[in-house]
Amino acid sequence: MNLTTPPPAKLSDLLELAIADARRLDHALYTPMWMTWHRPRPLDGKCMVCIAGAVIAGTLGCPAGTSIDIATSDSTDPQSTTITDERWRRALWALDFAREGHWLDAFQALHGTCPDRLLHERLEALPVPAEVEFHDWNQLATHLVSLASCANELRELGL
Repeated sequence: MNLTTPPPAKLSDLLELAIADARRLDHALYTPMWMTWHRPRPLDGKCMVCIAGAVIAGTLGCPAGTSIDIATSDSTDPQSTTITDERWRRALWALDFAREGHWLDAFQALHGTCPDRLLHERLEALPVPAEVEFHDWNQLATHLVSLASCANELRELGL
C-alpha cells in the first residue's frame, strides 16, 4: 500500500479524489457496499468497498483480496491490514462521515479541529448526499453525482 503521498488537505479535493477512484473501480473485482471499508466478500471473493474503500483500492493501491481496517492497532481484526498512517486514517474517516452527509464530523476528522461559528453554520446547511447506503453500482453512481455537487459547495466555502 502506498501511504507516502499525503491525502488532500481540502475536503472538496478529498471528495473529488474518492469520486474519481470509485468511478475507476473494476466491476469484476469490486462491489459497492456502503458499510464496508475494503473486504473480500466470502461468497465470490469480490471486494466490497465504500467511498473510503475506493481510495484504499485506487490511490493507496491496495489489492482487491485484502481486508483493511481503519482502527487503532489494538482494536483491529487480526485477519486485516490496519492503516496506521494518521493522515490517511483521518482522511478516510472524513470520507466516511462525508458519505453520510455529516459535514461537521468530516471537517473535524480531516482537520482535527472544529470550524469557526460561521463555517459551522454553513457546513450544517449542506445537503445529505443521495443513496448514502448504496449497495449496487447504480446506487453508487447516484451517490457519486450527489457527492460531486457537495464537493462543489465545499469548494465555494474554501474547503
